[in-house]
Amino acid sequence: MRPRGHEMEPSGLEEPRPALLAAHPDLLTFLERSAIFPRVEERYRVELDGRTHYLVRGDTLGSREDLLVDALARGAAPEGADPLSRALFLELPRHLQEVIRGATRSDPG
Repeated sequence: MRPRGHEMEPSGLEEPRPALLAAHPDLLTFLERSAIFPRVEERYRVELDGRTHYLVRGDTLGSREDLLVDALARGAAPEGADPLSRALFLELPRHLQEVIRGATRSDPG
């Protein structure tokens, strides 16, 4: 398995965008404007062979977008969320919180 980074693969092909972000482009806007996401990035960043990757789902290297989806999914679970992921989730506008809750079936409200 090849790690996924936010940069292009050696073949020149980019990995596909996570389905949740493709379906909800407002999450991409949130990614760029978030005050908290840079702290999440810093915590989970891994540099390998001159490329930036992120640790997602606890043991997988992924892209910046994969990290966003992973952190929001963790943050949607109020009892099990780490404080930074929970803060990121709570930073989302209400309608996007509902999108994440629906996708993860977490945090009924």
